[in-house]
Amino acid sequence: MTTTTTIFEPRRALVLCCIAAVAGLTPTAARADDEAAPAEAPPRTLEELEERLGAIIAEQKAPGAGVALVLPDGTLWARGVGLADVASNTEATADTLFRVGSISKSFVSIAAMRLVERGELDLNAPVCDLVAEPLFSNPFDAPVRVVHLLEHTAGLDDIHLPEYAANLPGISLREALDHHPDSRTVRWRPGEHYAYSNSGPTVAAYVLQQVTGEEFEAWTRAEIFAPLQMTSASWRAAQERPERLATGYRNDGTTPVPFWHITMRPSGSLSLSATDLGRFMKLLLDRGQGPDGAPYLTPASVARIETPQTSRAAALGIQTGYGLGNYTEIHDGFVFQGHDGGIQGGVASYRYAPGLGGYVVMVNAEDGASLKALERALKGFLLRDASAPAPTPRGEDALASYGGYYEPLTTRAELFRFIGELLNMQRLEPVEGRLHMTPALGGEPEVLVPLGDGLFRGEEDPVATAAFSPDGTLQLTSGWARTLRPISAGRVWTRFIVTLMCLLWVASSLVFALFWGPRALLGKLPRQEARRRVPTLFSSALLVGWVALFQLTMSLADDPLVALGTPTAWSMGLCVVSLAYGVFSVAAAVWLGSLRRRSEENPPRRWTRAARAYNLSLAGAHLFITIYLLCHGFIGLRTWAY
Repeated sequence: MTTTTTIFEPRRALVLCCIAAVAGLTPTAARADDEAAPAEAPPRTLEELEERLGAIIAEQKAPGAGVALVLPDGTLWARGVGLADVASNTEATADTLFRVGSISKSFVSIAAMRLVERGELDLNAPVCDLVAEPLFSNPFDAPVRVVHLLEHTAGLDDIHLPEYAANLPGISLREALDHHPDSRTVRWRPGEHYAYSNSGPTVAAYVLQQVTGEEFEAWTRAEIFAPLQMTSASWRAAQERPERLATGYRNDGTTPVPFWHITMRPSGSLSLSATDLGRFMKLLLDRGQGPDGAPYLTPASVARIETPQTSRAAALGIQTGYGLGNYTEIHDGFVFQGHDGGIQGGVASYRYAPGLGGYVVMVNAEDGASLKALERALKGFLLRDASAPAPTPRGEDALASYGGYYEPLTTRAELFRFIGELLNMQRLEPVEGRLHMTPALGGEPEVLVPLGDGLFRGEEDPVATAAFSPDGTLQLTSGWARTLRPISAGRVWTRFIVTLMCLLWVASSLVFALFWGPRALLGKLPRQEARRRVPTLFSSALLVGWVALFQLTMSLADDPLVALGTPTAWSMGLCVVSLAYGVFSVAAAVWLGSLRRRSEENPPRRWTRAARAYNLSLAGAHLFITIYLLCHGFIGLRTWAY
């Protein structure tokens, strides 16, 4: 079963949202390796590994990277590869600071567990009992608990575009939470389902700040970074350690990105060196033993960090998924723990497995391809002599009872739910003692192997990664972690047929215009007949123009995130075009409806029954699309304010 990533990367999140991957496929457990990449013999020695990493940086045209390994014997090996700054030709070193994005969330959870061990915090405490002021809107009778914020099971929507686009260097956590509180709405009963949200760990950090009575950043500096000898770690590196900070770059590896002061600092603003992130990973591999040999966390606390407990999947017996700022990735039959991260100008990852060691890799560019290539080399080195454990044996189950169509129940971004429900439906069918889960729109199936009692694993997974709830929902923790619910075949095909018919009608109007348009301009088409065709053609052109304008925004704007998350010509243009589409679609339907009544009294010679029916049906398609988009907030959508 392939795996995917969860990172705090605004540009990537924006693309995913708008293309609807975020809508129904909430990324969580880990990232899929590039399976199409050619197989290559793994490096056998540290010297070979270092050479391979340098070659990858050169091949991928990435600026540079910080890399660290913790070997099975506990040795920490760290290196810099490539350049920390292209303009000055400054080389990256093991002590160069890189931005690590969502890896920051791991440290929120470490802080929480430190307080738990001291008896100062109960993870199961309701947030409302610890903080007087409301931090989110919860319409359910079940409280949001601290642990829900850390495991992303609170049901919170992900932060909205205005929060992603904000660049506010001096903002406090309280001010960050007040910046755009509309995003913090609990969408289903807390503790039910996993859905990644960048606001959850930030709310948790604010709760910890109230518990300790100290600023979160200052507390972590004194209670985490200092004891673990992570002297480079900084939540505000641009102000505190600019001389050691690698310059971030766009995906091309040459266009520099200014340091982005995100509002949700605990969810993605940490910067540190490969050496120091390696020290943190070593703490987890050593089951909580600090660098001085004294226990920093108990082994039980480390195990709790790695194991999800509050989701329905966990209640069904699955131990993979998102724990406390730490999640599982399954690679070649091995279960790794860790987290990914991404931010403007950088991507990062750390992975570890007891007995095998672990790796850290940070790239100072928004380049997922180079990160994947580096990770392949590092994983290959760690697993060069290892044999994968035997997977959990197959069991028996009534596979036929699980067959049928399913749609996403959970979504990371609520605004795009309706797109995900359309694009991410799945079909499950028993095939030779297994369940094949295939996208309803077509694609390669994921194979689920039954383990008994409603538990399943991916074909390559060693442990359970999927389970069916008594209510029929399917809980998946590997790959694109999500919850799916059964849906009737009638609803599936109705969605497909209606969507396809609307798209065909819109496309056909543009094609037909290539023929009658020139005739109308040359005066060979009666004016009355042309007037009947123009309104629907204009509606089609506006709809296509709306999509084209979004694509231009993503490709031409200096920063698409800012272009959409703030009032700009791009975002306001999208708003105006969507409004114009809605207005013209309604006007076209009214106009053609009035002409139809008049034509029944005095039918025009040249307006045939077929042409009349086509124009009316096209107007109906546009009216349906308008109503559908209006119901989901896309007509007149102000991306800078939603």
